Amino acid sequence: MSNPKRRIILFRPTASESYRQGEVPVQLLAIARMIPEHFEISLVCSEVGLRKKTTDEIRAEIDPLLDDCYVFGVTAMTGYGIKEALDVSQLVREKAPEATIVWGGWHASLLPEQTLENPYIDFVIKGMGEYTSVEFLEALESGATDFSGIQGLGWKRDGHVIMNPPRPMSNISDFPHLPYHLIEDDFFNQIAGIRSASYLTSVGCPLDCGFCADKAVYQGKWNRLSAERCLEELKGLRDNYGVTAVHILDSNFFVHWPRGIEILTGMRELGMRAIWVNARIPRLLKASPEDLELFRDTVDYFLVGAESGSDETLKMVTKLQTVADIRKLAIMYAEARVPICFSTLVGVPYEDNSMWEKEFDLTIDLMSEILRAGPSLHTTQMHLYTPYPGTPLYQDAIQQGFVPPTKLEDWVDIEMFTTRLPYLPEGLGGRVEFITTYIMQSRRPDYKFYRGTNPFAKAAFGTAQSTLSALFRLRWKYKFFSLPIEMKLIESVLARRRKMVVETY
Repeated sequence: MSNPKRRIILFRPTASESYRQGEVPVQLLAIARMIPEHFEISLVCSEVGLRKKTTDEIRAEIDPLLDDCYVFGVTAMTGYGIKEALDVSQLVREKAPEATIVWGGWHASLLPEQTLENPYIDFVIKGMGEYTSVEFLEALESGATDFSGIQGLGWKRDGHVIMNPPRPMSNISDFPHLPYHLIEDDFFNQIAGIRSASYLTSVGCPLDCGFCADKAVYQGKWNRLSAERCLEELKGLRDNYGVTAVHILDSNFFVHWPRGIEILTGMRELGMRAIWVNARIPRLLKASPEDLELFRDTVDYFLVGAESGSDETLKMVTKLQTVADIRKLAIMYAEARVPICFSTLVGVPYEDNSMWEKEFDLTIDLMSEILRAGPSLHTTQMHLYTPYPGTPLYQDAIQQGFVPPTKLEDWVDIEMFTTRLPYLPEGLGGRVEFITTYIMQSRRPDYKFYRGTNPFAKAAFGTAQSTLSALFRLRWKYKFFSLPIEMKLIESVLARRRKMVVETY
């Protein structure tokens, strides 16, 4: 006998304490498109654009949906969002005890058994969840108690965790279009005066960067939509929702260069732009003058992994590029007036204790060169290496003293700035946070310390921003990042959150 409850709630928590990442929830839409029509689908996201919902707001949104909740699904990244996802899962368990709670997403894919050990979680889905979700719902509706035949599913029998064999990669071209009609309209209004959305033309990446968990989730394969289908869907976003700009969320957009060029060419003909595109430096260096003109017409920012000012580090993380390549790209694209955000990281698990400060200094020097090459054009970021399970450098971090959490709830602090790696010099993480979250943000011409509408607050914060920005410029000029008094002052003023709410490309 099937369960009479027929609502499926899909929940996405806030992913990071440092950044707002409230783009269109394509992770939830990817599952929602596979759910049979006889279910009622409700999507709940704890952040929309730069706005983070309060705990009370999230509870008030979910509470009315629990009376007929059949399945509660969660997608969660490793890190900060796990706490919120667990809190909401506990709420569901207490108020809708008959509902089935399923976790998917990156963390459940990286550590499915440990995730499933949590008492608030009934099932996990590892890897791509589209077909697994369909088979799981069919089994659940049939009253099944044995789920062993469903690839990619983790479940419990008599309190014991069982992880079924993994599901082979599915062809995303076989899936239906994403059901954008399920999301609230605010998702399309994140940029003043522009209707925008998030979009995926592909998933996965064939590369093997030492710090990246993509291979562990997508089996090292690149899975793409054809250029024709992408342009059909982008045209639908424009015609049906007024979208003229998209965040392309692919891990590696230009795995097949002609396809990427075809998509951007079609976007230019549609009158649409890409707000950002993830790409690799060796590929971008092959651009022709015609390609660069196309990029000027269609791409607001390329996001590239420069990673380090140390060739030794670049080899260690198998980045397949050199520091000279990074410098060349910065100059080449500055001359073409094509903006790039160069992302870097420090703190990879070297055996040589002298390398971390050396790596930091070399990377700061490289960031300075990039900013000089493209003033008011290029931007840079610096992050702290984060040891994610399933990545090539993970065991090296453990050998250097990193102790991985043994419970799901303890992974909350494992993210870009809050991770405390025991082998790193004291204060390195704080310097990295200060540089990216404050100093680099203040260099952006579109950066606003205060984004509200109150005229008095706007004036007061505008004055504060001017003063702080001047101090940040001096710090960058003299490379003095210790004693971040300004950061502590801002955090004390904005006491409701540990860090400023920022937007990042």
